[in-house]
Amino acid sequence: MKFPKPETLYRRIVKSLKEGSIEAKISLNLEDAGRCDGDKITVNPEVFRSSNTIVHECLHSFYPDLTETEILALEREIHNQLSKYQRGMLTALLFVSAGKIFGRAKRRTYFRKKKNRKSKSTKKSKSPSTMS
Repeated sequence: MKFPKPETLYRRIVKSLKEGSIEAKISLNLEDAGRCDGDKITVNPEVFRSSNTIVHECLHSFYPDLTETEILALEREIHNQLSKYQRGMLTALLFVSAGKIFGRAKRRTYFRKKKNRKSKSTKKSKSPSTMS
């Protein structure tokens, strides 16, 4: 079986995660790094690198007939050609997709930015007296 170029497969993975045709979840209860059930993937980021696992599980979703060894070889080929930015993008898309599943209230608290607080006691510095 002939596969598309690694860059094409990367774009297909990103597109699938953005559009939601592949539903991604984060679960810290998985013993494995990830699991694929059709168009639903579950990733445990504590077991292995998320970007590798996302690529691996998406390949299982795209090509369900391939053996584990063929998937691993294809995953390695794709992942070796990714830049740090592309790996980070995959991880970010995982968290965004998982945020959609968490629901609005949980997502709001999960991704909330910390506010900068100013201290209430602000002392004015005195200017030094000029000498003549």
